[in-house]
This record gives sequence, structure tokens and C-alpha cells, in this order.
Amino acid sequence: NATASDFETGGLAERLPQQAARVGLPLDRLWVELTEEEPPQEIGRLSEAMAALRAAGVRIAVDDFGTGFSSLGWILRLPLDGVKLDASFTNALGLKAGLAVARAVAGMGAELGLSLTAEGVQSDQQGAALRALGYHYGQGAHFGMPRPA
Repeated sequence: NATASDFETGGLAERLPQQAARVGLPLDRLWVELTEEEPPQEIGRLSEAMAALRAAGVRIAVDDFGTGFSSLGWILRLPLDGVKLDASFTNALGLKAGLAVARAVAGMGAELGLSLTAEGVQSDQQGAALRALGYHYGQGAHFGMPRPA
């Protein structure tokens, strides 16, 4: 996970390839997730840093999509490979509004060729519903508990 400032002023696009090479991690196996904790200060600089990482093979997604400072405009202006649906929407799949949001994000992602991940998958029923909507990946206790790095 990285914040907008990690991309904009933190030198992430320069440091990450060097660090990955040092430990032998192929960049095409790495996803960097833009958190929605803070708004970008300079969308152009953010986009350029993301484009540099993508050119090196790193894939980029928006984490917790729909809950923070994200905007649908990010989808148009940033070089993204995927979005990760926030767990609050996964938890609300049984509600009309939660299902509508999950379906809308899936439809948008499919139209744009984005990888779709859903956070907070706690049950087989949630996993099945998300697969039926077109989500490619799931994250949550249903698949396994978090582990130390």
C-alpha cells in the first residue's frame, strides 16, 4: 500500500525497482495499491510516478475503492490496472445498496479491463456472489487469516 504522497514526493517510482532487484523480486509479480487515506496534491505527478512503475512492470490498483478520497475521475486520469472493492461493500452484499455498488464497480472494471478484487470476503456465499459479479480475486478470512510478513 502506498499513499499519494509516496508516489508524488516519496520517490517510490525510483526506490521500489531498486529494492525489488536487491531481493530478487520480479516487478511483474508486484502490485502497489494506492490508498485513499489522503487526496493527491498533484494528480499529474501522481500519474507520472504510476506510469513509471507500470513501465517497469509493476501493476497498480486503488485500495478500499469507494470509501476515501477516491474519485471516479481517478479511473480516467491515472494509469491503473485494478481496483479493490472495500470490505464495507462486501459486507453489505445482502443489502440492495451494497449489491448495487459491487455490481457497478464490477461493470466499470470489466468495461475498462481492470482487475477486480473484493476485500472482506468472510463466507462462501460472499465469494460466490462476487465471482458471479465478475470479481477476479477475493481477500478475507474465508480464504485465510492475515499472517506476519
